[in-house]
Amino acid sequence: MEELLGDLASRHAPAPVEVGGFGHFGEDVVFVEVRLSDDAKRSLSALISALRTLAWMPWSAHDAEHLHPHMTIAEFCRPKFPEVWEFVQSRERRFATQFDNITILRQVGQEDGIDLWTIHRSFELRT
Repeated sequence: MEELLGDLASRHAPAPVEVGGFGHFGEDVVFVEVRLSDDAKRSLSALISALRTLAWMPWSAHDAEHLHPHMTIAEFCRPKFPEVWEFVQSRERRFATQFDNITILRQVGQEDGIDLWTIHRSFELRT
């Protein structure tokens, strides 16, 4: 997988994305929206196609073509969802950034029911 990602990253340039606005999945997850430029969508599509060649990789109903790019900011918040949602509404910020790397995360444990992750390896996009 690392060889595949390194090759892919070497063939794609960083691409613009816009971050901002809040959304939620039910009342369980609150997130910040990530809007991909057309170039970022093409890079993501190439990444998905490359990963699809790995027969051992599992896919869920929310992966690949059904992926909703976002940054999770609250999980398992259903009991306090109205408070969390109200809290974030006045704190909205928007900014432009780049889809400029592909990073492999490794789960290192769990704390209070939340998975803990660390960076295994990053691949900078560049052409």
